[in-house]
Amino acid sequence: MPNEQKLAFFPLMLRDVATEWWDVLPNEVRGDWDRALAAFIERFIDNELIKWQKAGQFWTRNQNPGESVEEYAASLQKIAKSVGVGEEVAKHAFIRGLRANLRGYVIPSNATTFDDLVKARYWGRNTRDSRGDGDQSCGTTAAMGLSFSHVHEN
Repeated sequence: MPNEQKLAFFPLMLRDVATEWWDVLPNEVRGDWDRALAAFIERFIDNELIKWQKAGQFWTRNQNPGESVEEYAASLQKIAKSVGVGEEVAKHAFIRGLRANLRGYVIPSNATTFDDLVKARYWGRNTRDSRGDGDQSCGTTAAMGLSFSHVHEN
């Protein structure tokens, strides 16, 4: 693809802050594919410091009060992806940062995948939601009227 076409399509692929960045980029940069690409990489591609910071976030990320397990899992997976962490390591970080009252359901589940870990917190819980705040109107098992309190895995 010729550079002129790349320059025509490039701004169409941008979103949010990147679109605003493009709009204020000097014309001499926006008109030169190599300079535009170099400016984009410099501005938006993670350098080593940012990667190091994200790795620190990954290992210190804890489930916040009022945050559902699904919200916590999605946030942790996003960080894991940006740092290049595999599923096995992400599983350990997920359990480490999960609130203690939920961790007791997840550890004994013997889950083999990250998704299984997220689902494991429902075992033995039929009235409290994944936020751990006692709200009986939430939580998949409670909403579906299911009770798994009779299931105990060793």
